Amino acid sequence: MRRFSPVWFHRKIIELHEEASVRSQPRRVKARNGHKIAWAGLCAATLLLIAPGGTAYGAALDLASLVRKPAALILILSSLWIVVKSRLWSSRLAALFAVAFAGWAIAPGASPPPGECAAGAPILRIAWINAMHPPSADPIASWIADEMPQVVGIAELDASSHELRKVLTRRYPHWASCLPNGRCSTLLYARQHPSAIWPLARRDPENRKSLSAVQMHVRSDSPNGEYHIFAVHLSRALPLGRQAQELAKLEAAMIDPANTVIMGDLNMAPTMRILGDFAARNGLQIVKTEGPTWPLRIGTWGTPGLWQIDHLLIGQNWKLKSIRLSPDLGSDHCGYVADLCRKR
Repeated sequence: MRRFSPVWFHRKIIELHEEASVRSQPRRVKARNGHKIAWAGLCAATLLLIAPGGTAYGAALDLASLVRKPAALILILSSLWIVVKSRLWSSRLAALFAVAFAGWAIAPGASPPPGECAAGAPILRIAWINAMHPPSADPIASWIADEMPQVVGIAELDASSHELRKVLTRRYPHWASCLPNGRCSTLLYARQHPSAIWPLARRDPENRKSLSAVQMHVRSDSPNGEYHIFAVHLSRALPLGRQAQELAKLEAAMIDPANTVIMGDLNMAPTMRILGDFAARNGLQIVKTEGPTWPLRIGTWGTPGLWQIDHLLIGQNWKLKSIRLSPDLGSDHCGYVADLCRKR
């Protein structure tokens, strides 16, 4: 009969402990790797969210605003993993703080809230759309006919869109493109005769070699006098610095920012610092639309849109009554219709 000595029991306990350690080692490795991945995601997402506030490399860091929502989602998921899996309360508290920071980072910024206009104040209804290669002009033409804006701004109205041009010129007798002579796909159409028209493009705006924009001055019975309305199509964010140059040209063309309305495809998110600084310098308010305006399709796949890159900026003498997005009209952009009135 085998005798069980204390030494034998001690040896068995050590063997069982070693066997358990070997069996649990893959789980510990997975847990450690999970922690590393979660913390890496948390740190990377946090850097992307705070990057637009940087100044040393402002133009490059500003691009992080384009991935603000995906970065916030990564930050929230990484933080929740740490809260559930971590054994340290300090790590859990840091992760919870990161979740709160993500919520703050993607919260909508300040925007003029829609409100009622003064009794008897005339309403200016404007419409904007980037008409990028729609398969048919009919949906855009029908949308404009239903909304009945006084002024229409449009971009990417290229030579192939002659049917839509015909419809617009029949309904809006006064129009101007961004070039005084030559082809330009950014245009303004108005029912009322403008007191002045200023094409702002020079050289070749269609190949991103000039600011693609046009402005109209329109007389008004308001005590604030005539108003100035712009249709603008800025270049894309890359190469760096081009958008800043175009905004500087646009700023130089504004002679009365308080009575100015700017509508256009600015190819930038509303949270980008370059847009906020431009608006602040000129006393303009950035109006938030109901949702993203681009892209409505990626290849053959339809999407609900990812970013608002089509914008409306209004001067201090304007009040926003309402703004609403268009349905899918065949372009890869949503348009919008806004009702504005002058402050007295």
